[in-house]
Amino acid sequence: MGKCLACGLETAAPIHVLEVKTLHVRDIDRAKRVQALGSFQDFYVCDSCAKAREEKERLPLAAASKKLTGFGLVSIAGLVLLAASLLFLHADRVFIMLSLAAIACGVLGIIQSVRDAKERSEELSKMTEKQARFAAAFSVLCDYAPKKSADADLTYIPINGKTLQMKKGDLMVMYKLLPEIAVQAWEKIHREYR
Repeated sequence: MGKCLACGLETAAPIHVLEVKTLHVRDIDRAKRVQALGSFQDFYVCDSCAKAREEKERLPLAAASKKLTGFGLVSIAGLVLLAASLLFLHADRVFIMLSLAAIACGVLGIIQSVRDAKERSEELSKMTEKQARFAAAFSVLCDYAPKKSADADLTYIPINGKTLQMKKGDLMVMYKLLPEIAVQAWEKIHREYR
């Protein structure tokens, strides 16, 4: 048992993960990703934090509330800029285009946020109670675990029964791994936990 990442409670259960480091490298003509596997780690998330996250993610509007607020503010700013450009700036095309772009981005962001939250809610409803609780705990872990190490982005692969049953291609798609890193991750996970 250890301290919960979210609330600091001492009775949190461990979640075993494999760390993945991703470095975004820019060449002259394009950008590419370079990945490497880190070590196995244990992070802790208590049951009450996992349960609270699960309950929130089962309600799409509650789960997407922060994003909806942000995209709503972008849309409102676009409307204000549009009104100001039409009333005070003599309908300057630059301001009109900028305001229309802000409105469109805000509306599209709201639609996509609600769609993503609904998909997550449906995904959780198809799981068993134990699977849904683990998925929620992993969401908490992803929010609170370190996201950077020097210049590299950090992501995590959970080590559980579902991961052990995945094929290399499934790992690659699910956790956005490069093909060779997916093979290494699969081998490392199975060496350690089989």
